[in-house]
Order: sequence, then structure tokens, then C-alpha cells
Amino acid sequence: EVMTPWLPGTHVEEGVVLMRLDTGLLDQEVGVAEAAVVEAERTLDSQDVEERGAASAAGLALESFELAQAEEGRILSLFTAGDAAASERDRARGVRLDAARALDLAQTALARAGARRSALEASLERAKASASLARERRSRAVLVAPFEGHLVGRGPAVGTHLSPGEQFGELHDLESLDIRVAVPEERLGGLAEGGEASVRLSAEPSRARQGLV
Repeated sequence: EVMTPWLPGTHVEEGVVLMRLDTGLLDQEVGVAEAAVVEAERTLDSQDVEERGAASAAGLALESFELAQAEEGRILSLFTAGDAAASERDRARGVRLDAARALDLAQTALARAGARRSALEASLERAKASASLARERRSRAVLVAPFEGHLVGRGPAVGTHLSPGEQFGELHDLESLDIRVAVPEERLGGLAEGGEASVRLSAEPSRARQGLV
């Protein structure tokens, strides 16, 4: 889509759409990138649930270990005093060792859940960055006038193939110009730096513009 009419001297306001490229593929790219963000967020939410479960299990395992450790200490005191059998001591020790192994497994699971969460957070940030980049590329498919001015030359025809970096038109700000003009030698004596000058541009031949030499 190209602005019409695009003719030499056409006046355009700042922000006017000059050209809109076909965004079909870019729309697909944005859709895929945004879907990846949604999936990454869903996966991270699931990991939050898993991590909370691991934290709860680790907390219960710690409580069980501390209870087993305290019970073993109590039985050892009784055994030393001759008030408990060796079998009771051995049983208390076995319970404490089982609780220690369970605690180690629970804490390992919690650490793995935390590491997985960190990896998923990084994946989410990468997905967001990719989506932002895709949206930015799509936004560049709509070319607007960066300032008020006049078009120079004719615009590209619909269907024209443009390569990256290829110029497709010119927009000139005619309110502030540096103009080079050829002055006949016999008139150089009437010029002085800072003197007033009047010019007419081909884009606006009916309008005289005032300036300084």
C-alpha cells in the first residue's frame, strides 16, 4: 500500500503513512513468538506448583529428621543409663538414618526444582525478547513521515520489490533549508553575508521564502 497521490511537491503531515508493506509473514512470526511466551509462562506456573510441593516435602522431611534425631538421643541416654536395650538403640539409629536419607532426597529435589525454575525464567525472558523483536520488525513495515515536509520525486508502485537499505523516496523539510545558488559574477558586489534573500522553490513556485545569505 502506497500513499496517494505521491507526486513531487506533495505536502505531508508528520505521522502520515507513506507506505505499508505486506505483513503476512511478519504477522505469523509475531503469532508464533507470542504463543511461545504464553507456553513459557504456563510452564513456569506449573514449575511454581512443583517447587512449592518440593519445598513442603523438604520441610516435612526436616521435621521428621529432627524428631528422629531427638528420639535417638533420648534412647541413647536411656541405653547409657541401662534403661534401654541395644535393640531399641539400633532401631532408633535406623530410623534416624532413614530420616536423613529422606531429607537428603527432599532437599535435592528442591534444589533441582529451583534450578529448573531459573532455567524456565531465562527461557521466558528469551521468549519475551523474541516476541518484542518480532513486533518491532512488524512495526517497521509501516513507514510514516518522520516530520512535516514535501515529497521529492515519485513514490514506488504497488508490488515493487525493495531490498534492505534501498531508498524508496525523499521527504524534505522546506521550513529550514541550506540552498546553494549560482550568482552571476556581475551581481556578486551586491551580496553581503547576513543580507536578506528571497527564493522560490519548484515544489511551491507561488510562495516566496525569505532567508539570509
